[in-house]
Amino acid sequence: MVTSVGGSVTTYGDMNPSFMVLDLDSELMVPTNKHTYYMDMDAANKSGLPEWKELHDYIDEYFMPD
Repeated sequence: MVTSVGGSVTTYGDMNPSFMVLDLDSELMVPTNKHTYYMDMDAANKSGLPEWKELHDYIDEYFMPD
């Protein structure tokens, strides 16, 4: 079972919107990785274009080879 508190796509105060995506093993239906994406609201407001960027890839972030 996976439990984590993710961000919100809705902006709140001075926080950037974010969301998480789970990679699943298609045979066993267990999570194999988790990615967090965010949008820099200041940059999006200046350019007029939202750009989602990856903040965390749990395998890379926590040095988990498998």
